[in-house]
Formats: sequence, C-alpha cells, structure tokens
Amino acid sequence: VSQSRYDLGIDPGSYKSRASVAGNSDIYDDFTYLTFNSLNKVVVAFGESSKEMLGRVPKGMEVIRPVQNTEIVSNVYYEMYLRNLFNIFGTKSNQLRFKTRPRVFLPLPLNHTQSSLNNFTNSLNKAGASDIVFLQKPVVAAFGLGDALKKERIKLIIDIGYQKTEIAAVYKDGIYEGKLIDFGGEVIDKYLLNKLMEEKRIQC
Repeated sequence: VSQSRYDLGIDPGSYKSRASVAGNSDIYDDFTYLTFNSLNKVVVAFGESSKEMLGRVPKGMEVIRPVQNTEIVSNVYYEMYLRNLFNIFGTKSNQLRFKTRPRVFLPLPLNHTQSSLNNFTNSLNKAGASDIVFLQKPVVAAFGLGDALKKERIKLIIDIGYQKTEIAAVYKDGIYEGKLIDFGGEVIDKYLLNKLMEEKRIQC
C-alpha cells in the first residue's frame, strides 16, 4: 500500500499504545489510560499521567483503559483517547495539522470479530480518520524483521501482549497458521507479585 505523510499507524494495546506517522522516525509509546470527569466527560489526563492517577482520583473522576483484551470497552472513551493521540502528532509536527484527515493503519488480532472491526472503524472515523486500513497483527510484527523475513520461507512470530499472546507462522506477507492464547504480561506480573509476596511475606 502506497504511503503518504498523512498516514498514521496505531497499535491499540490493552496496556500500551504505539503510533507513528509515515516517513517520521518518532514513535509514540504510552499507556492506554484515560482519566475524565464523569459529569461533563471532559478529559483530565491521558497516557502515563492518567495511569499514575489510578486509585488517587477524587469523587466525580474516573480512570479507565478504553481497550481491553484487544476489544474496545467503550467507543465514547476510545474516541476521546484517539482525539488526544491525534492532537499529540498535530502539536509535534505539521504533518498532521488536519489539513487533511489522516489515513490510519491498524493491526487487529487473529480472532477479531466483525463487531470489533466495526467498533474500531466507528471510533477512528469519529475521531478524525479519513480511512482505515486493517492489517493482521502478526504480519505487522513480521515487517519489523525486514530483509531477514525474506531469507526464510516461513517465520514464526510470537507477539506477547499485556493480556493476549499471538503465535503465527508467516509466509511471505500472509498468515500460514496462527493461534491466540490467553496469556500475557498481566499474567506474568501477577505471578511475580504473588511470588514476591509469598517469599518476602509482603501483604498488600
């Protein structure tokens, strides 16, 4: 697919999101958290600053992760998140001043449903995208291998996310075989925390 300077790639992780403008080496990498006023729906904090407010917000404010288990849990709040994300690139670079609405490239997991696809489409359109190109997540991960991918007929890609892990055999530019399992960084974190509490006798 030909690219323009108005193309924006977004990987909407359950815990962290990554994004980059075509032709620009800057990569946005921040937590997928949003803090808002529950009365007027005004965004108070976004990304890492929002994550730091967990358990500390006063009455009338909420901290949420708008994407969980690779699914949008609230279109309204994910649209808020996306608008803030678009504004970050608009502030940093004239590439996305919305002289034209950006085309967004977005990877989806192997088991995505039509409902999930519709939710991402609606949220991205309402947030300001002109068009959305969906890609298979393991294929996107494989592109990071560059020329190394071309030297072998098949590559095994393991993408460990916060809540899910995808394992796929990638052949050329498509999935030869793939599987998604309920295991990720969240499970590892809980295991390490429980182990630490058990060994050090720490109480939370």
